[in-house]
Amino acid sequence: MTINGCRSAYSVTTGVVTRTVGTRCHEPVVSYLIDGMGHSWPGGNSAMLTAAASFLGPYSDAVSANDVMWRFFRSVA
Repeated sequence: MTINGCRSAYSVTTGVVTRTVGTRCHEPVVSYLIDGMGHSWPGGNSAMLTAAASFLGPYSDAVSANDVMWRFFRSVA
């Protein structure tokens, strides 16, 4: 992971979610990869995203993007 000057990284996979954390960076970098998920909002409105699966791809609620973002913004406030 070379984003934000990271010189190393480690990954942890739980189920279908892989969380990668960049280390030794200018600022922390964390990314999530959800295996088999399409281009939709993780943990979003399942009824709407399931209906839109034909053009967005498969939906997943394995992680909530809202919760992840809220934890981040609370930590830097």
